[in-house]
This record gives sequence, C-alpha cells and structure tokens, in this order.
Amino acid sequence: MKDPKNIELLNMMVTYYITLHGLQGVPLEIDNPFSQYFTEVALKGSMFYLMNSYGEMLQPDINSRMIVSTSIFHELIKEGYEFYKTMDDYESTIHPIMKEQVTQQLGDMKFNEFLSNAIDIYKTSFFKLINNYNSNKEKYINIKIKLLEDKMEECVEIENYEMAAEIRDKIKEVKSRI
Repeated sequence: MKDPKNIELLNMMVTYYITLHGLQGVPLEIDNPFSQYFTEVALKGSMFYLMNSYGEMLQPDINSRMIVSTSIFHELIKEGYEFYKTMDDYESTIHPIMKEQVTQQLGDMKFNEFLSNAIDIYKTSFFKLINNYNSNKEKYINIKIKLLEDKMEECVEIENYEMAAEIRDKIKEVKSRI
C-alpha cells in the first residue's frame, strides 16, 4: 500500500490504537503489529527532517513517501478489528490509575471528551481505511463486510435510509469479489 491518503488513515489509526491501548494500563507487546509498525515509522522518523539546497530544514510529507507491505497491513487490520470490536465497552477496560493520571492533566469533563474523541477518531479512521482499500484476501473482505453491515445498521437506526442503501450496495459489490 502506498496511497498517501490510506497511509494517513493508517497512521491515524495506529496513533489512536496506541493511545487507547495505553489507557488500559497493559504494556503493548513487542510482537503486536501496531508496536512493530510504530517502531518502524519512528525509526524512519529520524529522517523526517531534510535540508534543501539552501541549507533550510524541510519537513517532507511522510505519507507520500511511505510504502506499507500488504502482509503488515493485513496484520494491522486483523488486530485493529479485534480492538475496534471492543470500543462499545471500552470505558470499562480503562485502568483506574491511567484514568486518574490523565484526569489530573485534563480534568473530569476533559477526560470524557478526550476519550470520546479518541475512540471516534480510531473508529472513523479504521472504517475509512477499510472502506478505501481493496484487497482480495478473504479475511480482509470479511472484516470489511462486517464493518459495512454494522455501519448500515447504524444508518437505519438514525433513519438515514439513503446512506444505508448506499452501504447495502457497497456490501453487494464487496461480496461479489469473494
């Protein structure tokens, strides 16, 4: 994968996965694909600032220069989906000490806003990434179908039938690739 928009969504998803995972007070295992991806990006990050011919520091658009292998991408999606499924009950998984530390910095109301925004950004970037990227791998397609079905149900619940119909058509298109 090398599309800058998808890389941007992936980087957003990784950032918020790590943020939300940290609130659980459980170390991120070294073999976790998000940990591996972040470490690789961070190591490459030491090269983010370059100099132009006039000796001025430049910050290149990292998203336009990155390429993510398909195997790493699929591992991120698989793990990301497992995490995505926990978002409805996420607040119950927050470690009390982590919540206390963040609340001391932000305050109670700000913590709730922070948490809500972090979950929303994670879910939105994950959904957009899945929706934008096409893969022929069956596990990926099944995750994409499940997410689209969930989104369609949400649209029906809020009575946005036009969007639900668009998503229904997208599901049919995706299923035709299996």
